[in-house]
Amino acid sequence: MTKARELFMVEAQGFSAQEDAQEFIQSNGIPANAIVHYREVISEAHQEPFGYFRATPFGWEDCKKDDEGAIALYEHSRPDHAAALADAARDVLAERKRQTTQEGYSDDHDDLHENDEIAALACFYAMPAGVRDWPAAETGYGETFGSAIVPEGWETKTGDRRSELLKAGALILAEIERLDRASQKGGS
Repeated sequence: MTKARELFMVEAQGFSAQEDAQEFIQSNGIPANAIVHYREVISEAHQEPFGYFRATPFGWEDCKKDDEGAIALYEHSRPDHAAALADAARDVLAERKRQTTQEGYSDDHDDLHENDEIAALACFYAMPAGVRDWPAAETGYGETFGSAIVPEGWETKTGDRRSELLKAGALILAEIERLDRASQKGGS
């Protein structure tokens, strides 16, 4: 992982104090000896810009300013925006962790669902509650949009809107991870 990407991961969390960043790093399984390195990276950030990056199928890579697809990342984002983003992103990651540890939806489990079932369930949770009741009998998959999109035999647990969107985000993450694993193995 490059220095700038490591910094971006910590800075994207929107922490105002090093102790908060340390707690996040430790609670997310990052080795304790990495914390010192993150401190060094953070202190360097105040002296130089992030640099330039471009998206690749499996993450980000460093590039030059003039390279095709280059995106400039700067030292600081707006603190209010970063904090809100950090809360939402942290909550999506926490929901994904809950799905794997408490619900038992491991990588092996997810890899069995090659027909976009996970993405379909994410669509259900992302769909506004009222839309779930719209008629969809003509699809042949269910009487309503909600029943048509949920994979056969799967159950949903609805709740408040934010909780449903956290589930949707975590399921999208699970589907992206599944696609990445399949791609690395040469599948779909």
